[in-house]
Amino acid sequence: RMLCSTSVIKKIEYSPQSIEYSTYDGTSHEEFRLTSKPESIILGENRLPEKSATPDDGSGWTWKALDKGGVLRVWHKNADKVTIRL
Repeated sequence: RMLCSTSVIKKIEYSPQSIEYSTYDGTSHEEFRLTSKPESIILGENRLPEKSATPDDGSGWTWKALDKGGVLRVWHKNADKVTIRL
């Protein structure tokens, strides 16, 4: 589930295979608590790269594993539609 966002969330849909959401601002940062690492993150029609730390260029995602599941952090710019494939 979403923990926080630096933008207003206009819409969010949860399904067993994905989480799809859109933000008010094109540039934003969101955090999620998930049961497992996602397969991929899609921004608009482009795949976001996984990073080892906060991305310098403002786009990407990181995964911090916990005892059960983990925390996903997503950074994006110039697009407001994000799909997390689980």
